[in-house]
Amino acid sequence: MAIDEIYIINTNSPEETPTLKKALTSIAEQAVGTQFVTEEPTQVPAGKMVIWDDGTTRRLYVKTGKGDIGYVTLTMVP
Repeated sequence: MAIDEIYIINTNSPEETPTLKKALTSIAEQAVGTQFVTEEPTQVPAGKMVIWDDGTTRRLYVKTGKGDIGYVTLTMVP
């Protein structure tokens, strides 16, 4: 995933702490979290992917921008 802005941090000096905090906040806001569940999900938190694996069925669930939930079926690779 691309991060929208490049931050240059050359040292560990206190003057660069705000830049480091800004960079980490940006990464946290853009990162997608993952949840693993063994029962079919009925809700998906915003900004998360839910991976359902009950040993037979494996799906990746996401919430759309309109609040709907969709999934793709995962095919296992031997």
